[in-house]
Amino acid sequence: MGVFMSHRVAVPTTSPFSLPMVRILCAWCAGIALGWLTGWIWAWLVVGVCGIAFAGLALRSGRPPVVTVPLVLVGIVALGATWWGVRHAYAPEQDLSRYVQREATLMDVSGVIEGEPYHRIKPRGQMARFMYAPPSTTFMVKVDQWHGNEASVTMRGRALVHLPRYDDRMREGDRVRVQGWLRAIDPPLNPGEYDFARAMHRLGVNGQIHLKARGNWQLVESADQAAGVFTAWRLRLVARVRSALHDGLADRGNEQAQALLDALLLGRRTAALGDLGDAFRKTGLAHLLSISGLHVGILAAGAWFVVSLLTGRPRWPAVAAIVVVVLYLLIVPWRVPLMRAAFMTCVFSWAMASGRRTSALSAMSMVGLILLIWRPADLFAPGFQLSFGIVTALILFTGRVARWISRRSVVDDPFESPQHPIVRWFMDYLAVSIVAFLTALPLVAYHFHLVSPLAIVMSVIMLPVVAGLLWLGFAKVVFSLVWSALGVWLAQPLSWLAEWCVSSVRGGSHLPGAWFSVPAPSPHWTIVAMLIMLALLGGWFAQRRMTLLLVVLISGTWLMWPSITTHAAVSGQPALRLNMIALGDGSCYVLRSGGAVAMFDCGTSSYSGAGDRTIVPALCALGVRHIDTLFISHADLDHLSETLEVVDAMRTQRIVTTAQLLEEAGLKPWSATGQLIKQLRWRGIRIETAARGWSDTLGHAHIEALAPPPDRLFDRNNDSSLVLSIHVAGKHVLLCGDAAEESLGALLDSDDELRADVLELPHHGSFIDVSPAWLRRVDPQIVLQSTGSRRLRWDKWPPYLGRATRYVSMWHGMTEVAIFANGQITSQTFRSPENDDDPMPHPDVE
Repeated sequence: MGVFMSHRVAVPTTSPFSLPMVRILCAWCAGIALGWLTGWIWAWLVVGVCGIAFAGLALRSGRPPVVTVPLVLVGIVALGATWWGVRHAYAPEQDLSRYVQREATLMDVSGVIEGEPYHRIKPRGQMARFMYAPPSTTFMVKVDQWHGNEASVTMRGRALVHLPRYDDRMREGDRVRVQGWLRAIDPPLNPGEYDFARAMHRLGVNGQIHLKARGNWQLVESADQAAGVFTAWRLRLVARVRSALHDGLADRGNEQAQALLDALLLGRRTAALGDLGDAFRKTGLAHLLSISGLHVGILAAGAWFVVSLLTGRPRWPAVAAIVVVVLYLLIVPWRVPLMRAAFMTCVFSWAMASGRRTSALSAMSMVGLILLIWRPADLFAPGFQLSFGIVTALILFTGRVARWISRRSVVDDPFESPQHPIVRWFMDYLAVSIVAFLTALPLVAYHFHLVSPLAIVMSVIMLPVVAGLLWLGFAKVVFSLVWSALGVWLAQPLSWLAEWCVSSVRGGSHLPGAWFSVPAPSPHWTIVAMLIMLALLGGWFAQRRMTLLLVVLISGTWLMWPSITTHAAVSGQPALRLNMIALGDGSCYVLRSGGAVAMFDCGTSSYSGAGDRTIVPALCALGVRHIDTLFISHADLDHLSETLEVVDAMRTQRIVTTAQLLEEAGLKPWSATGQLIKQLRWRGIRIETAARGWSDTLGHAHIEALAPPPDRLFDRNNDSSLVLSIHVAGKHVLLCGDAAEESLGALLDSDDELRADVLELPHHGSFIDVSPAWLRRVDPQIVLQSTGSRRLRWDKWPPYLGRATRYVSMWHGMTEVAIFANGQITSQTFRSPENDDDPMPHPDVE
């Protein structure tokens, strides 16, 4: 977009902070940050009013700008802090947030559905086809009424409504009445996990309402009746455009390619998209999948080019670009990056049509200020930071980087060059990719704990493909609305291009080194890294290459320090750390001792995609970068479903499992176990077996297998589970997997030393006949139970726990048990059942 608008867009040659609008935006952002840190509404209001008043008096008395400008900026900072407090620290009596509690509250409310309802049909992950996840429907409701026993009361707020059924009757704009259980959105259970509760809070969502059945919601008014004339017309237009897009595509291509077109062209993400979104994220192409300013620029550039060829006049292409952007806004969801780009495109196009020059930074600052007044919490949203950060960097540094790439001299107009236009265009195109990647790198690492080294290459390759999909897709829509036969004819090439895009992104995400997870960076590291990137792009390091090398080395060491220290032997650290990762009805334990790392089980049945969403981020937060041994206790899916995601993200030396599991994989190659073993062997990972009597070491710890016996078949799969006995510093840990009646009974009849200090409750804490005898024999000091809510409804363990302290993953989140060389045992949890806002501090790693 910068190339076809460059002659009328003023790129600043002096400091950006010399522009008044930039100063105002920076002051407002600083005020929001201070308001978030302090919450002093009235104090900031007084400071803001006094600052503006003193600035007015100074201006009237003829004081120079060096006096008035700081006073105005101080007033804006204080007013920004006040506005944050008004919007987020104070809730009126009728606000839904006052009724949101940790315990569920039965609510009967009415409101309007905002956004497209989301239907989840298929599970995610590499083992998704072997998992069952019940279909569900989720939608957001803007609440305006609460219905009591006697009367209805006005209420305001937003709630996320979850229905554990597939229901396609509701539409965006429908007015509905729902009866369900309102509660707060759960915060993360593990370090490193995406904080969905915080993200929803930024969107003004106060809580979630769980419906039990489809009958717990009723349609009050359809969108056509509930909405105004314009909104109803817009919804009908969106439906027609969607129908025109899919006309002729139903019998061509795969379902995921069609879901990709929905996401790219209409901003509508459906469940059919599956884990393709993760592949875009891992390859650094998430900005191509989410509708943003890039899509606006591509469509405006296309309209500009076509009209330029037809008319040859500069004014009409600018008008065409504005028309296309306005039409585009009518059919896609209104999001922050999209509104920012649309406004800026229209301003720049109007400047070109009128012959006036426009400051890009001033226009962008004005848009940012409007958006932050509307929704101040967006300042902390990754989308807002990435959108405005990248665009600012593109405005300031693209020309400089393009000249550095092509080694061309600095001229008054960087777009006037003796080079061939195609070469010049490619240099600018490559410069845009480099600037965008370097600017986004610290922010992506901070928000998503991910770095994609191939992002520049993938962006250069895939951006023309996405542009082709956008232009061809909307051409098909136009032709289908005007002449359906021609639109159907365009369906085949559109389907081919979409399928090629899907396969290319998937293939890129599996390339070695395409992506890797990083430990969660601190805000301080992110700020320093951003400053380094800006200095690099601004040319400050041009004559300071050794300084640049030193700075990059220091910042990289700072970021990766937890991983580096994993391999260091530091005095005073525990001889063994045991972390129970919270996965609901699943199991995953991480053991670290003397720089060595092992994992016991890696799966869950509670939700799909836990490997990428939970386990890998948690490992990065703990500073784990490799796994020496991954134990798979037995052939149940809830103990192995996320293995492939983990071995793809972490260097894994070997898999240790039972002969019974390998036998089942050989007899049933089509099963989940068979496919897992096939994929592990294809990746070249060594697979070994363990049975009773097997032993090994892990750092300072000695590991021995107590079960299952070799060459023995069991009637129940759980009885073939691996049971590990771990001795370290005179203490004993037992990990039991899903060992059941027969296996536990055999261990009780044996002469094994079963008394342990730390015990994993077998089979996620399922209570069976042998359970009381097992607990008495082991007599643990600490009991770990990895389970979801289902087993806790009829909890039979409390009378038998005795002196033991029990940690439940559903309640406490990740739990860490540390055993020191002197025999001392400590424990800490990521969450507290009494106070969910008191997370476990990230422990120092070995």
